[in-house]
Amino acid sequence: ILSSNFNDLFETLEKLGEGAQSTVWKCREKATGKIYAVKLFKSDSELIDDLKVQYKILKTVAHEHIIQAHYLFVNPK
Repeated sequence: ILSSNFNDLFETLEKLGEGAQSTVWKCREKATGKIYAVKLFKSDSELIDDLKVQYKILKTVAHEHIIQAHYLFVNPK
């Protein structure tokens, strides 16, 4: 879980989709140029604790049909 500012590390390229609690963006990691799909949750989301648990699970899973988590940013309100 990173405390760095997301915008310092990634460049947002285009919106891929939107839901009730989040928006998915195509982003480029500034340091490497790697492209990621990034899910950004609304700041008033009450799901932070659940997201932390899901992140820890997805970070360790390696399967062709399951996405892999690379980063989790939590910005204070």
